[in-house]
Amino acid sequence: MSVAEDRPRRRRDWNAVPNVVRARELLARGKYGAAVGEAWKAASLALSADDESGYSVVRGLAREIEERSDGRAQKQAMILGSYVEHCQEASAAGTLQGPLLSRLFGFKKEPRTKTCPECAEQVKAEARVCRFCNHRFADP
Repeated sequence: MSVAEDRPRRRRDWNAVPNVVRARELLARGKYGAAVGEAWKAASLALSADDESGYSVVRGLAREIEERSDGRAQKQAMILGSYVEHCQEASAAGTLQGPLLSRLFGFKKEPRTKTCPECAEQVKAEARVCRFCNHRFADP
């Protein structure tokens, strides 16, 4: 059983996320560079939440910016779209990407853990037996 399965997933309306709303407002006003900046912030939130619908909204936003802009903003939107697509594929493959800055600067990613229901100790998410009390976890 994975950590993600331990916690109920909260459904988020990604079209109402403040960064997405601001990006769309900036896009409507022709401020493409600023719109890309807000879209990157939304991408970071989607990555943190590992949320498929968040990835889709940000990818759509990146495509829209790419179609309307040119030059630097268009290139940044292409990079954003490619990055989000990569994160979406990695998520579908079961590979959690971790925070962007950690990956860029090589910070060590903390291992995913779960709490043992018997002794309340933290054990690795993939553990089948608690190393503290020998509690057996249900098979995934």
